[in-house]
Amino acid sequence: MRRLVLLIASGLVAACTSPSELYDRGERYEREGRYEEAADHYVRALEREPDMRKAQGRLSVVGRHLLTRYLEAEAGAATYAPDAADAYLRADALVQRAAGVGVRLAAPLSFEADRDAALARAVEALEPEAWDLVEAGRYEEALAAAERARRYRPAPDWAASLDAAERTAYARWAEADRAAGRYRAALAHADEALRRTGPDSPEGADLVLLRDRILEEATVNVAFFPVEQRGRDELPPGFLRDLDDRLEDDHWQQPRLFIRPLDPTEVRRVIRYTGEERFYEPATAAHLGRRLNADVTVAVTVQDFDRTARVTDTDTLTADLRSGGTARYFRVQHEVTLRAWMDVTVVEVASRQVLCSGAGEYSESGEAAWYDYDGRVADLDLPRDERRRFGEEGREEAERGLVEDLTEELVRSAARRAAGCLDRLIP
Repeated sequence: MRRLVLLIASGLVAACTSPSELYDRGERYEREGRYEEAADHYVRALEREPDMRKAQGRLSVVGRHLLTRYLEAEAGAATYAPDAADAYLRADALVQRAAGVGVRLAAPLSFEADRDAALARAVEALEPEAWDLVEAGRYEEALAAAERARRYRPAPDWAASLDAAERTAYARWAEADRAAGRYRAALAHADEALRRTGPDSPEGADLVLLRDRILEEATVNVAFFPVEQRGRDELPPGFLRDLDDRLEDDHWQQPRLFIRPLDPTEVRRVIRYTGEERFYEPATAAHLGRRLNADVTVAVTVQDFDRTARVTDTDTLTADLRSGGTARYFRVQHEVTLRAWMDVTVVEVASRQVLCSGAGEYSESGEAAWYDYDGRVADLDLPRDERRRFGEEGREEAERGLVEDLTEELVRSAARRAAGCLDRLIP
């Protein structure tokens, strides 16, 4: 945010700078020998005040100086064609920008022809260099050479060869990464090669197969166990079921790169068959994982649960009795806090090693109100919806929102912990 504010402020300052201020800064830069900055400020001054004669004059002087410098640099870089081409590009950009504000810089008569020849020589030097680097397995340098060559406006034939060098570099880089077990990089490079090739050509078909092999070798089979309760604390009705359903529907069974979740129905079938519990224990997790052909298991356990409620307000209400007369009952406002302690354990099946494990405390607090009556609620002449607000049923309904919020917090945390651990399995 601070950086954004600074950028906006800088932009506003530049937008508010007057042509005279821009000219004065240009003069100062010129006196300091900072000719590129001086030329930039003279151009900006002329963009805002096209008839500023003194800016036109100074831009002509500074422009000629820079043009001479660039062309001298081109002559001195003759041993490496791309450096000479860079000098011509800088000179060309200066000439074009000055012309845009009405200042014609006196370039040599052969400037355009010399520029085009220099650019062509640079492409002719970089194209074989890119291919040599590909053959040497220096793929990043090969791509940099091809990218640099594109700055020099290659002719169609040269551009096509550079395209082929880049595609080959990405494809071979993907193969090298796969062989080294760097699967994420391998997949990224294969995807880039495929994007540049298209899947319909023979080369593209080979890349599709390569991509499939990368995924098959790297993908981990994961058994997500049903959520367990470790302690004996009384949980809200349906709490474990809701937590389990949300994890399964919103996270465990959602497509995820390099992760293949096993069929939850099969996981439950094996659990019922074996009668196993305590999925967080490495021996149990590994035993079930082997039966499921899983590489890794994930167990989410609610270790403890605590609920506290403090009365904050009481209202007295009256209702008619079905047998006649009236009775008093109370609407009691509470400040309720729900706390849960949850653990997420990830176990590697082959080694029985615990890859990740950690418990966290989570809580939700808020106001909730329900009714209290000393007698039989059925004796009160109240609508059914009102009668549901008494006792345990009323308390559960009043706290439903807090329970849902706590469940969602647990779901997000469990999914984040599991995903972070599983991601570390794939290099």
